[in-house]
Amino acid sequence: YFEVKKVLSIHASPVDGRGALSLGFILKDTKLTIKTMKVDVKSNIGAPYIVFQEFIQPIINQEGVVFNEKNCLFKLEGGEKGKILVPEFIPVNIQRTKIYQSSRDGASDSFFIIYGIKQNKNNIGGRYTSGIKLSIEEIIK
Repeated sequence: YFEVKKVLSIHASPVDGRGALSLGFILKDTKLTIKTMKVDVKSNIGAPYIVFQEFIQPIINQEGVVFNEKNCLFKLEGGEKGKILVPEFIPVNIQRTKIYQSSRDGASDSFFIIYGIKQNKNNIGGRYTSGIKLSIEEIIK
């Protein structure tokens, strides 16, 4: 007999080929900076799953100034087998947010997360950082 190991994994990488998602140096009068992350989900579990996004720390610059999260937006595109839960730009959320739900059979899929930073006069220009965590969970019935 043989055993097939269950697989439920997620991999994300910036489409620009860099090792980390970088929006670059944010200038005070920048209208909108866009960067895209490709997400690949591999699954053979035969059950639906949900993908979550969580910012694990506030968006902050080297001087400790927190970027107004309302000006950091994201949406999803693609995902031909499941359901995109964020099809239009919305502000990021520090809390864990459902962003994608698989098909009923939990098929593997790929989609893109598009991040946009819009600047306004209340934000200070600079290099800001944060941490983004993507996680995946099987939906237990």
